[in-house]
Amino acid sequence: MRCPRCNAMVEDSALVCPECGLQFSETEPLIQAETEDFSAEEPEVLSDTPVDSVSEEEQPAYPEEQLPPISDEIEPEAEEESAPVLSRRARAEAAEAAKREKREKKPKKSKKVAREPRRKRKKEPQTLSRIEQKEIDAKRKKRNRKRAWLIIVGLILVLGLLFFFANNYVQSHYDSWSQMLRLEFGIGSMPTPEKATVEAITNADGKSARKITVKGTSPDVLLVKSLENQRVTFVNGVATITVPDSYFIPKEITTTETAYPISLDMVILDNRGNEVQVPCDTFTIDIPQAQASEINPPTDNYETSEPNITLSFKCSADSTIYLNGEKRSEDISGGSFSLSLPLNMGENTFDLEVRAPYSAVNKHHFVINRVLPAASIAFNGPIGQRTTEARPRLDGKFEPGATVSVVSGKGKLSVDNKNYTFTYICDLSELGDHSFVLKASKAGLRDGELKFTIERIPDSTSYVKKCKDADAAQVVNNPKSFVGKALCFNGTVQAMENQKVTIGFASGQTMVFTYKGATQYAVGDKVKVYGQLLSANDDKSYDARAFFVMK
Repeated sequence: MRCPRCNAMVEDSALVCPECGLQFSETEPLIQAETEDFSAEEPEVLSDTPVDSVSEEEQPAYPEEQLPPISDEIEPEAEEESAPVLSRRARAEAAEAAKREKREKKPKKSKKVAREPRRKRKKEPQTLSRIEQKEIDAKRKKRNRKRAWLIIVGLILVLGLLFFFANNYVQSHYDSWSQMLRLEFGIGSMPTPEKATVEAITNADGKSARKITVKGTSPDVLLVKSLENQRVTFVNGVATITVPDSYFIPKEITTTETAYPISLDMVILDNRGNEVQVPCDTFTIDIPQAQASEINPPTDNYETSEPNITLSFKCSADSTIYLNGEKRSEDISGGSFSLSLPLNMGENTFDLEVRAPYSAVNKHHFVINRVLPAASIAFNGPIGQRTTEARPRLDGKFEPGATVSVVSGKGKLSVDNKNYTFTYICDLSELGDHSFVLKASKAGLRDGELKFTIERIPDSTSYVKKCKDADAAQVVNNPKSFVGKALCFNGTVQAMENQKVTIGFASGQTMVFTYKGATQYAVGDKVKVYGQLLSANDDKSYDARAFFVMK
């Protein structure tokens, strides 16, 4: 027979269902086998209110904590007529006890059966209450959620580990994922590289060079097309190459420009043959000029009365010389060029080009003016530039047949035409410089001139005693009031150049003096300057003359 609650098979004489614990009465009919007629009358119930016929609303609801205590021992069943109606909890505990008793009486299964997969074991259908089913469903959902979270966490950990090892491999072999995809699968394009840097350096041999630096990644290589397709590998993301400046200089240069522009053609090349241009600014290198030193004549505009002139200069042995467009390299000997040039009267022009390997052209333009010989006039000996005499006498001689005259300067000229000599007495009544020009004239010759300058200085002993200490600030602020006065300045030498000495004073003022005497001092020396202002202008400019400078 079958239990009306759980539909389990039970013996006909059983009073309690071993599966669900439902109590049966002797008068309560059990469910017959499927062949039994279920259209018969309802069986007589055990009590006025059978448990199974009571609805959930009519059943007393007890909170779990308020349920009456139930002893572990099952009381002996009373007579069927007086059997009490059990609560739901009591029925559940009785069912559980019946299950335990059944399991104890049940024979042990063989290992083969025991080890059968659970999914293959046939579960007998059970009928549970709605609340029990909800509790079971809630537990099942909780277990399922826990299992799902464990699976998710496990997957995350596995994926994290896989990504960690994969990323380390990619970073160590390709530097980036994009590079790995590009190199291995041809996915994506090469990134645009940064602009190359070019640094001017000096090699160990003292020659100038360029250090070229390009950033990139391995296994890409730098291909420098401008350097005969030289390949450079990237080390720690950088490719570096050093090139001497001479490499960029062509052997034959026809220009005079010494700054030569250089443009580099460089690309980054990958293992699939793809390339990308490396940007690089144009830079210039200094090109040496072909050697042409110690040139004679010394100036581009030169005057001479000679019918010929010798053009000479120093140059390198491998130089090529062009004079007025004509090649004259055969005139080079031992690193020197020398060539005698005939001159016509008047202006003679020459264009000189000196060329050398890996050097810019050195060009010179000469204008040589050939004039008539000048009538000679000269002193018999050297004359001094400084003197304390007021009227010094100078003797000389001139071109026979020439006429001697004074062009400028104060003095008295005496001429002896028989002996072709002259005497000139200079007028140096005032202190300072005095300039003179004497001229000798003769037909068929150009005029010969004798130019000279003499500085009149005072006697040192008497002049030093006469000089008064000067306030440099007052002199600088009002120079006109000090013109012609004998003054003494105490200061420090700050500079010396071209007969000019600069003196600095404690007040912060500076003065520049003209001094033609012997220098027995140096920059930084404290000195006394004895002199005067020869002239002064309204704009406070002045001509200060130092006659004596003493330490």
